[in-house]
Amino acid sequence: MTFIKRYSLPVYFSAAYIITWTGILLVAAQKGFDPRAIELTDGIFMFLFMALGPSLSSLTLTALLDGQQGLRELFSRMGMPRVSAKWFAFLLIVPLTTVLIFTLLSAWVSKTYAPPANIGFGIIIGGLAGFL
Repeated sequence: MTFIKRYSLPVYFSAAYIITWTGILLVAAQKGFDPRAIELTDGIFMFLFMALGPSLSSLTLTALLDGQQGLRELFSRMGMPRVSAKWFAFLLIVPLTTVLIFTLLSAWVSKTYAPPANIGFGIIIGGLAGFL
C-alpha cells in the first residue's frame, strides 16, 4: 500500500494502459489483427475498453487510497454540474454548426458531403467518453 500511495500517478497510468490495451488487443486478436476485418461492433467493444481502463483504474485507486469516503466524494462531484443551461447550449454550437455546414455542402456542392446518419450516436459516444 505504501508503494501505491507513493507512486499513485505511475500506478494509475500503468493500470489504465494495461486494462485498455489488453482489451483492445483481445478484440483485435479475434480478427487476426487485420484492421480491415474490424467491424462497428468491434469498434464499440474497443471504445468500451478505452473508457473502462482509466475509469476502473481511478475508481480502484480512489477506493484503495481514500476508502468509502473518497468514493462518496468522487461520486458526489459527478452529479449535475452547477452551471446554467446556456453553457450546455454553448457546447452544442460546434457539432450543430458542423452538421449544418455539411448539410448545406451536400445540397449545394456534392452528396459526398452528406453528414453521416449516425452523427447522433457519435455525439452520445463522445459525451460518454468525456464523462468517464
